[in-house]
Amino acid sequence: MFSVDLRSIIYKRAAGNWEVFSVDLRSIIYKRAAGALEVFTAVLRSVIYK
Repeated sequence: MFSVDLRSIIYKRAAGNWEVFSVDLRSIIYKRAAGALEVFTAVLRSVIYK
C-alpha cells in the first residue's frame, strides 16, 4: 500500500516537473523566435533603406 502511494506521488511530481519544463521550453523558444524576428526585421529594414 505504501509503495503504491509513493509511486503515485513520484508520478505526480514527475508529471508536474514535465509540465513546468515544457512551459519553460516553450517560453525559451518563444523568446528566441521573437529575438530572431527582431534581428530579421532590423536587417530587412537596413536593406530596404540602403
